[in-house]
Amino acid sequence: MYIITPEYFKDKEEIPNISESDSKASAELERFIDRFGRLFVQDHGLTELDQYLVNGLLPAVPTPPTVDTVPVKWRNLVTGCSYVKNDVALKWKGLIYELGSYEGSILVDYIFYHWLKDHNSYVTQLGEVKANVKGASQKNITETLYTTWNSFVKQNQHDLNFNYYYGDYWNGYTFDWNCESNNSEVSLLQFLDDNSEDYTGYISKHYEIKNQLGL
Repeated sequence: MYIITPEYFKDKEEIPNISESDSKASAELERFIDRFGRLFVQDHGLTELDQYLVNGLLPAVPTPPTVDTVPVKWRNLVTGCSYVKNDVALKWKGLIYELGSYEGSILVDYIFYHWLKDHNSYVTQLGEVKANVKGASQKNITETLYTTWNSFVKQNQHDLNFNYYYGDYWNGYTFDWNCESNNSEVSLLQFLDDNSEDYTGYISKHYEIKNQLGL
């Protein structure tokens, strides 16, 4: 486990068999979480966070008078916060967040993309077989790959001043993920950039949008 657990993978990111006892799928997913979760944090220059994690997870805020040993900046990064920049009220929802009963994370799309890519096809004695993933049939698994990746990219950098244009195949539309945001919710890189005095040494790691032909 690393920041998130296998329980975050549900709905469109659901991976079969991870809830079964002694499931090999669950153990494998945990390895993917540990590997790619750490890679994501490392790529953003945020590995100082690791020293405040307990068994890979951010510990709960202790009850007073016990002093919280986790610096506020790391709680803000992981669980989100509101802040003001240039007189504008902004919100970073966190590396992990809750929307009612739903638990989400930018790491889910990032890890699910790598898991799905690894399991997309494999060779058996019967020939090439597609991975059986919920919501990702043999016909649409490529689309699932690039929509999952692009969802991750948007969470990572959608408010930066980078122009991302790509020709999509959904009804012929072309999407512009440029980014002057029209709401108060910011991407990870905007949050880090706005609070660079707290996250000295962070890396402004941005990623390319993918399309069906670019995978």
